[in-house]
Amino acid sequence: MAKSIYDLPEVYQIILEKPNEIISIEVETITTLLDKHGIRGGKLLNLGCRTAPHALLLAQRGFEVTGLDPSEAMLAEARARAKTLKVEFQTVRAGEVDFELGEKKFVAAIFMFESFPQITSLDAIRRNFSSVRKHLRDEGIYIVDVDSLTHGIVLEESLRGRKTIVFDNGYAERWFEDLPGDWEEGTNTEVLNTRIMLNDVLHETRDVWEYRMYTPWDLSLLACGLDGWVYEGSYSWRGPECDLANEAHYFGVYRKIG
Repeated sequence: MAKSIYDLPEVYQIILEKPNEIISIEVETITTLLDKHGIRGGKLLNLGCRTAPHALLLAQRGFEVTGLDPSEAMLAEARARAKTLKVEFQTVRAGEVDFELGEKKFVAAIFMFESFPQITSLDAIRRNFSSVRKHLRDEGIYIVDVDSLTHGIVLEESLRGRKTIVFDNGYAERWFEDLPGDWEEGTNTEVLNTRIMLNDVLHETRDVWEYRMYTPWDLSLLACGLDGWVYEGSYSWRGPECDLANEAHYFGVYRKIG
């Protein structure tokens, strides 16, 4: 039985993955931001790639993409997608905080799906940046996707987003819980619950995510405590020219130095 939504890629894609049109816009923004730094191809690392919608579009644009994710089920689905699209795509099963990929020197790394804030402790954040830095070439770029609508500490437990989704071989019920946050740590907790009937087999999953809350100012300050990084700025997921005001999420861009 599946314990996590990440064990069920076909259901994850239906109830959590962003629509293709949004992924396409995000990839266009990523390539524009990389182009500003003279990066128009080369080896690219996608942390927390899930089923790799960003990675595969970037591979179609000529990048040599490696997808990194802790879930083998998600990576298997990503490889199947790559085969269907007939693009080269490498995968590595590893966590996003500490990883070792040998001597590869990537031109850039990306961390999408607003997952970067789920690295909550300062020590783990430093280790994440250290792992990325070790695998980037000089002047390499690291782009992180950040949720911009969750700055306040959650005070009371609440339920939201209850929905039933029907698909060809079953259905999924899903709902979110928002739990009281930790004001000392600056974190909130979100829980995704699902009850899934898939090919006449019932799965019940519960994924608990803690996340830090960031503003563009917070991301800028973060770079001050990290060796070998400069913060290049915050940009709307819709494009560098768009206003950040009222955006659901945005990209923070870091550059490796030294």
